[in-house]
Amino acid sequence: MSEKFEVSGTVIKLFDTKIISDKFSVREFVVRIEEDTEYPQSICLQAAGKRVPLLDDVAAGDVVAISFNLRGREYTGGARHFCNLDAWKIEVVQPGERSRDGEDVPF
Repeated sequence: MSEKFEVSGTVIKLFDTKIISDKFSVREFVVRIEEDTEYPQSICLQAAGKRVPLLDDVAAGDVVAISFNLRGREYTGGARHFCNLDAWKIEVVQPGERSRDGEDVPF
């Protein structure tokens, strides 16, 4: 699949990095999409492998533009299928507010 997906929104949560193996890690984050202001959507994306550092300069409250790939896989036995939104480019469009000590300001 060569189609490029993009979305913009506000980061509402960043999860800790999960170490899958000594050569692979993944970090998930949630972005609120407010294109339809009556029903904003919160979607979970991930940065995997060498792309995990893309989230180092991102904080809750930042408005970001994300380019990502849609990935799907079958769970063992074929009873379920999963999809991942794998971010490969993250740009902070507008930084969120931060407190003086560098911690994120809660919503």
